[in-house]
Amino acid sequence: MKKYLNLILFLFFMLTSNSMAQNAINLLGLNASMDMTSAETALNKYGYKCLPLGHFDKLCINEGKQIKISEGLFVFTCSAYNGCAYKVDEVKSFFEKELNIKISSREVSQGLIPTNAICGEGPAGDKICIVNESISSDVGPSVHLMKHKLGSSGMTLN
Repeated sequence: MKKYLNLILFLFFMLTSNSMAQNAINLLGLNASMDMTSAETALNKYGYKCLPLGHFDKLCINEGKQIKISEGLFVFTCSAYNGCAYKVDEVKSFFEKELNIKISSREVSQGLIPTNAICGEGPAGDKICIVNESISSDVGPSVHLMKHKLGSSGMTLN
């Protein structure tokens, strides 16, 4: 009986994790459910070459386009999505339309230097943020795709 229960639980978690990945925000073949190896493999298909930045992250480059990958966070520089000439609001509107999600939560991004961000949550619980990393301009923001609540079973008091 215990074997059947374990099998049912295993199948349930496999099916729900696949459906979460299917509903996850996807940018250039990446979604927040991917580990670094899977992300690097996906980016290699687009011609990106990845180099280690440290123990926990890599910088992937393709003809000047840059994407930083780490566990649970992917950072797309403006060059990666051809957005270096666009203001934060224009980038936000573009991604809202392309991904069919609302991006309106004003937040401060995490990092060495806290920066302003406008974020939205995808249907699977992942998060996308438009991050203005410049102190003198709002042109050419980066886009952060993060795991956030993706794969979480939700809150509980038990």
